[in-house]
Amino acid sequence: VVAVAVNRGWAYVDDPVPSLPGGRQVVEGRLRIDEPASGRPSPEGQVYNYNAGDVVGAAGLEAQLEGVPVLQGVVQLEEPGQGLGDPVLPERSLGNHLSYAFQWWFFAAAIPVGLVILARREAMDEFAMAVAGVGAPRRRSGPTDEELEDRLVEGQLVEGRQ
Repeated sequence: VVAVAVNRGWAYVDDPVPSLPGGRQVVEGRLRIDEPASGRPSPEGQVYNYNAGDVVGAAGLEAQLEGVPVLQGVVQLEEPGQGLGDPVLPERSLGNHLSYAFQWWFFAAAIPVGLVILARREAMDEFAMAVAGVGAPRRRSGPTDEELEDRLVEGQLVEGRQ
């Protein structure tokens, strides 16, 4: 005897979950290999991943299945039970995503144009400063601090040799 977790379908949060059918049942479905345990706390009676250990724990069946090997996988029913169904898939229309796509493509195309404009503006400013004679670095009258320090060090060396 082996225990197998069975995914019977989906129920909305506000809908009551239909009870299990009584007696012996024949199950046809696909066996899915276990997903890794999520490791995060889940709401009472629910699981985040298809993990046999998590499913058995959420169902509160540890005591009943003690000593019975649990198959490390979940059987997905081909046809969900009564009151249950397949999960509702989201609408796959472009919606507002198309406008966001156009917006990002516009910005991507505008970046090289903006770089060319900025480079031209920078070159024109440098040219105007060169023509006006403003662009050359100004030199202070008198020696710089670095030159004064060099003279002091050289003077000390000369005095030390005498």
